[in-house]
Amino acid sequence: DSTAMVTRPNQNYKMIIFGDPEDLFEDPIVEFYNIGAPANDYNEQSPLYSGPHPLDSAYTGNGLTGDAAYAFDACIAKDAALGGGFSTPAIPNPNEETLYFELPIQNGTGVAVPNLNNVNNGNPLPPIAITVGGVDAEWDTGLIPGTPNDTPAARVNSSDLPDRYWVKFTFDPVAAGFSTPGNEGPHTVTVQIQGGQGLRIFDALTTYTYTP
Repeated sequence: DSTAMVTRPNQNYKMIIFGDPEDLFEDPIVEFYNIGAPANDYNEQSPLYSGPHPLDSAYTGNGLTGDAAYAFDACIAKDAALGGGFSTPAIPNPNEETLYFELPIQNGTGVAVPNLNNVNNGNPLPPIAITVGGVDAEWDTGLIPGTPNDTPAARVNSSDLPDRYWVKFTFDPVAAGFSTPGNEGPHTVTVQIQGGQGLRIFDALTTYTYTP
């Protein structure tokens, strides 16, 4: 779901707020475009800003100046005047757990866990899938700035330090149905990483069991 708006008198800018007013656990995402002069980005291909809503604690500024900054603030104000349902920040999910799992040095076919970065070009190698008992988990898809070659934020150990053999993710076991008696576990944690030599799949050294 989304809502879009432009403001008067400067209608050269357009803001789109992606968010579901009925989803209490979803954080809205803002995209802001210069659809008129000077960029004339009619097809909304190059956002001037794309990221958290200013009400979100993750928001750190938009980097805009001049007319663009004024129009951005005007759109935010207009959204608030209209009720702001699409821009309401998520509330913490009481069932969501932050989990750390260690991977084996090699999987069952003898394939090693990829480095944090591609050894040939330095590109980060984040997870492309993490499941618990076959149910998708969520993870930070960003990078850790300041680490060598900016390593994946999801590949850290329980001290939140970059670590080739660990993954960090969040998971809602209640939504997954694991709170149902008899379905608590153990559940296999499976991680997929696209390495330089192709897709690599690993089962964590330990399993997950739901505990109320």
